[in-house]
Amino acid sequence: MNHHTRSPRAGLTTIAVAATLAFAAPAVLLVSAGSALAADVPTPVLNPEPPDYYTCLTNGAGTHCFGQLVEPYGPDPTGLFCGAGPEGFEVLDQAVRILDQDRWYDRTGNIVRRKKVISFQDARLSGPHGVSVSYVQRDIERIAFPTPGDTDVAIDDINTSLRIVVPGQGAVLMEKGRQEYGTDGELLKDAGRHDVEDYFAGDTGALAGLCRALGAP
Repeated sequence: MNHHTRSPRAGLTTIAVAATLAFAAPAVLLVSAGSALAADVPTPVLNPEPPDYYTCLTNGAGTHCFGQLVEPYGPDPTGLFCGAGPEGFEVLDQAVRILDQDRWYDRTGNIVRRKKVISFQDARLSGPHGVSVSYVQRDIERIAFPTPGDTDVAIDDINTSLRIVVPGQGAVLMEKGRQEYGTDGELLKDAGRHDVEDYFAGDTGALAGLCRALGAP
């Protein structure tokens, strides 16, 4: 379960619930390892240099690098709590996170934009009563760098789609919409339904449907 946030809400994370969900992956599978270069077109020194598991292809327009990470994790704490006192509990999260990443560099080797697509397989939330609910999530983050090579100044566009639907109860939790941040980290656009963000902003009722589905009293 992953929720995109960028400054000012929480410095740019990947796309775990509102920057408090940590992914402690016990095993990480690296896909698309190595680097492949298009024939007869030399690759310039890339700024910043991509991780080793990226594959890079260079042509007359620049360099495109891409890679994938597969991370099984959990059950991990989420920071989401149902109820209070001795009957209260923290929701646990377990899934396989798949992170597809792309970077585009100009002809001189400076990065101009990035894209991350995060999806989840075998994803579920659970409580202590032996009850779990599955969820579907796919997040897309696009980052543009107005000054090529300067990753400190960026325009960040985030599309989040997380939903938990329980038969007979409907959508008990949703985090779905678009957020756009300017180069100074200011939130420029915010649209959609954000149950998780509402919870961390103080609205504990945003989890009411999820907690009922997990057997909270």
